[in-house]
Amino acid sequence: MLNLPEVVIASVSRPDRNAVEVQERLDESRIFLNTLGVEYREGEGIWQGETEPCFVIIVRDDVRDKVASYFLNQHNQDCVLHLTTGRTAILEYQDRKLKKIGPWRNVGSTEAARRIKQGKGCTLCNGEYYCAG
Repeated sequence: MLNLPEVVIASVSRPDRNAVEVQERLDESRIFLNTLGVEYREGEGIWQGETEPCFVIIVRDDVRDKVASYFLNQHNQDCVLHLTTGRTAILEYQDRKLKKIGPWRNVGSTEAARRIKQGKGCTLCNGEYYCAG
């Protein structure tokens, strides 16, 4: 069995959602995460050059699948990002397939800007940029 990660990073945005819909989904997600009793932070994810709000969630074994399924299904996300304890970044898709995308590391704003310009993803949390690979 695969040793699954301990952090999930997920968004509620979609290109066809307006700001009101995104805010409603953020509110719903906060309620969901608080009900599960998991620790989370809110940040910004940058996916294919688009900035969107995201959740950085510390998950326990008993809720990991529930959290991933919630964002994949309830919010129709293409994928969620998992981080292992060894800081390996893994994408989980709606069909539940996993794809390792490299080590998760802290990068400066210049490196983040370069990656964003290339259409690669980054996460901004607590004022710091993080990227895979």
